[in-house]
Amino acid sequence: GSGGETHLSINMDASLLLYNLTDPDNPLELAFQAKYGRIVTHNWFDDGHIMLGFDQGFLVVISTMLEEIGEELYSARFHHQKLTDVSYSPNLKLAACAGDSGVKILDCSRGFDDIKPEDLSLSGERCSSVGWSPDGQILTVATTSGSVTIRSANAGAAGASGLLKFSS
Repeated sequence: GSGGETHLSINMDASLLLYNLTDPDNPLELAFQAKYGRIVTHNWFDDGHIMLGFDQGFLVVISTMLEEIGEELYSARFHHQKLTDVSYSPNLKLAACAGDSGVKILDCSRGFDDIKPEDLSLSGERCSSVGWSPDGQILTVATTSGSVTIRSANAGAAGASGLLKFSS
């Protein structure tokens, strides 16, 4: 909001440490189910929510609102062996989840009750990172083989239109 950022989060591998900068003497440590594995990445989004990616392929969404603190609003396994990165576009309310089985695009516009991932076709390449442009119109995907794919958000997951690919 307009009051500036008031929270800080620190990835502690198996847990997330939350600091309220107005009350720094009382940090809160949030632990997660062991089956999720290590926290690979986490992103704050939509005023007080955190999307976490875990190395065992799980994506988890939690709230930091006082009445919901630490509650899992959503969890699902999108990759069988490894999740490597997660990116969220606040403009489109889309999340991209990268891992051993490519990229999954998640439409979060209707909340987290009924998310059905859409596969982004990358010819079986393993993805190392994903990122949305600031306006959410472009998704960039880097693979472990060194190629970079740039896709227009309105091209659809399987559509080839709007696709650029650069290889090393």
